[in-house]
Amino acid sequence: MGWFRTTYIDPALPLQKEQRALIHGDAWRLWSANPWNAVLYVFVLLLSIVLAFIVGEAVNLVLGRPAGSGFHSASLIATAIAVVLFGVFGASLLQRFRFRACVYRALRERGYDVCMRCGYWLRDLPEDAVCCPECGTQREGLTACDRS
Repeated sequence: MGWFRTTYIDPALPLQKEQRALIHGDAWRLWSANPWNAVLYVFVLLLSIVLAFIVGEAVNLVLGRPAGSGFHSASLIATAIAVVLFGVFGASLLQRFRFRACVYRALRERGYDVCMRCGYWLRDLPEDAVCCPECGTQREGLTACDRS
C-alpha cells in the first residue's frame, strides 16, 4: 500500500479481506478510546496553520512586500499549499506512530501472536524465544531480551 496509507498487517497472516477490515475497525475503536490521539491531531492541525502563515509571510518578504501586509494571491497560494503539506505530513506521522500500535493490539486480541513494536508475526518460534527476531522487542509475558 505504501508509506502513506498502509494496513500495518503482515501480508503473511492468513486473513481474508473482511477479517482485515474487522481488525482495522477494532483498531479504530482502540484509537478513538484514547483522547490523546484527537488532541495530537488538533495540535498538528494548529501547528500546520501557524507554519503556513509563516510561509505566507516569507513569500511576502521574497516578493518585496512589507511584513504583515496581508495575503496576496501568491502568498495565499503558498499558505494553502503549506497547510495541506504540513497537515498531511503531520497526520501521516501521527498515524504511523499512533495507529500502528492499535492495529497490533487488535491483532493480539484476535489471537495472533504479533510483535507489539514492529508487527512481525511470531509464528513457529520456539517457546523459549523471548524476543522478536525482527526488532528485538521482548514478547509479552516473557522474560527480558538480550538486545545485542
